This record gives sequence, C-alpha cells and structure tokens, in this order.
Amino acid sequence: MDELAVDCLRKSRFKPGEKDGTPVDVEFLTGRDFGMRPQPRLWGAGPVVFPTVEGVTTPILKSGAVPTSEREPGDEVVLFEFTVDPKGQVRDIRALEGRESASLSVLAKSLSSWKFTPASSASGPVAATGKVVFIKGEDYFRYRVYTSFRNSGSVHPPEPKPAVAPAAPRSVVTVTVPLRVNLEPEEATRYLVDRVAPVYPEAAKVARIQGTVSLSITIDTDGSVKSIEEISGPRELIAAATEAVRQWRYKPVVFQGQAREATTVVDLVFELPN
Repeated sequence: MDELAVDCLRKSRFKPGEKDGTPVDVEFLTGRDFGMRPQPRLWGAGPVVFPTVEGVTTPILKSGAVPTSEREPGDEVVLFEFTVDPKGQVRDIRALEGRESASLSVLAKSLSSWKFTPASSASGPVAATGKVVFIKGEDYFRYRVYTSFRNSGSVHPPEPKPAVAPAAPRSVVTVTVPLRVNLEPEEATRYLVDRVAPVYPEAAKVARIQGTVSLSITIDTDGSVKSIEEISGPRELIAAATEAVRQWRYKPVVFQGQAREATTVVDLVFELPN
C-alpha cells in the first residue's frame, strides 16, 4: 500500500506556500487511509459481543466468512444469538431480529462455519453465548446500526430526546451550521446535469498555453454552483474555467433526507490540437 499512497499523493494539488510574498517549498507530514467501502447490496458483519464473566476469558474469532453474493437492495439487519462450544465451534444459532429476511438461512450457514478460540476458565475451555449483527444497506445506515449495537447492545439507534422547555422565558441565540457533504470528483459527476464547456481564451491559444485547471467548488442545495476557489492551473486559463463552471448545474445532493451543500473538485483540461 506504500506505493499506492505515494501515487495518490503525487496526483494531489496544492496552493504553493509563500514567505514574504515569494513562493517557497513546504515540507509536511501526511497520511493516507485505506478502507473497503461497503456495497448497499452486500452483507457485512457488525461487532461480535460476549458478556463479561468474572474469571472467564471471552472467545476470540479466528476465522469467519460473510456471504458475498449480491442481494436485493435496501436496509436490513439480522441479529443472531449463538453459542461457542468448548472446541470453538458455533452452535445453537438463534435469530433474535430479522427473522423475515430472505437471507436468514444464508447468514446462519455462514455464521455456523465461524471458528473461535473458546472461552476458558481456571478449569479449562467452557461454552459461551454471544451475539453478532449482520447489516446490509447504505453507509450511513450501517454506521448507525453498528455504533448502536457496539455501544448499547441494541440494533436500534436511540431516538433523540425531546428538548425540555425552560421554566422561564429567556433570550436564546441559535447558530445554525449547515451540514456540508464532501463528494469525490467521480461521485460528483453522477449529480451533474448541465455542463457548460469553457471557451478557450484567444490569447492563450496564440501563446500555445495548455494545461489542466483544478477548482474547488461548493454545490448549493438547489444544485447551482455557490462558490468557486482556484486550486491550480495556468493563470491564463483560470478565468475561462471559472466562468464555465459557474454555469454548471447539479442534481441536489440529498443526505439524511435533506438537500445539503456539497463540495468537490473539478478538473478542466485545455488542450490545443497538434
């Protein structure tokens, strides 16, 4: 992954550092995270939870598979209770929630093949009962179920408590901070519905100036381009790129049921014929 991280960083663009008005080299530390993005049609396994018993170590998962074939789209949760016997085998699988799922038997079969280091006490290996949740759906749904189960043992995220009215009227200042979604450039193109091509500046043509202009943009809740910031590119081409992108229109970006502002990066390539 080192080579992938280096390659990713090489493709990044920055505004140059400056000191006393002069561009300078800047050295800094950075990192790149790697993760597997869940697919809405695939099942994933959430935490495995065992109750804590004094003097008994909990089982440790050694190997286990999750069904990888695609299923019907939609959010689903199946919660199993099961027993790990003294040999580390999974026994007595019981569905506590999600019994109506069409994938119930497939998930139970996968769980039955899991292998554990068994629980143990002073007298040796013992049986232990635990729970595991399987989740299918969009990223935010998976996150809410996963964290709820990890923190409380329930697959149902707690409902927000209603605000309690103060006993006496008082002056309150409310500051609303809009939630902004950050879209990868490839993802943002799926929302783009009207793309205006930039007009190649005549002066740049005569001077044979070519290159890629990168802009950071904010998409408003109605799909219009709210703001544009220059990232990099030939100075002679930036104005033309900005003028074109200002006319672009996107489908509103909906998150948690509401249209949100979204940020992304767009690259416009200016290339002259040979």
